Amino acid sequence: MAQAKLNKIFGPLLRAKRLKREFGLIELANLCDLDPTQLSRMETGQRKPPELPGLVVLANKLGIHADSEEFSELLAAADQDRNPALHKMALEMRGGKSWNPFRQLRGNEVTCNSLSALVSRATQQAIEASAQQIAVTAQTGRVTIFKLQKHEPGTSKKKSG
Repeated sequence: MAQAKLNKIFGPLLRAKRLKREFGLIELANLCDLDPTQLSRMETGQRKPPELPGLVVLANKLGIHADSEEFSELLAAADQDRNPALHKMALEMRGGKSWNPFRQLRGNEVTCNSLSALVSRATQQAIEASAQQIAVTAQTGRVTIFKLQKHEPGTSKKKSG
């Protein structure tokens, strides 16, 4: 029985990027300290894509910067081929945007070193922006939306506890 192809997206994408830069398969494999057979099997979909450290090595040797959109494309393809369900869930959580840990933070992103600092900063931002809702993402990936309840003048307020 023939082995099913694993890399439906990553392999052809990696090969296209290698050829675009005029690298031979053996040349790139040697630069990355890979056996040429391993690289060939990745490109033909017979081997899973590398994890993040290996992907960074491949990208660097191809001249692809880790904080670039092109690297994000490779990373998304690798994630898709390794675990399609997890990749789909991650895309849904990020509003269809791919994840790249090397990208510079955008103007609307804030990082904190503790949960209390995160809550404090989020609360401050919510007040300043007159936020109508706040989304909380748990480590499990579960997203909970907290919405500000609107009430009509003249109606009684319900206490929530």
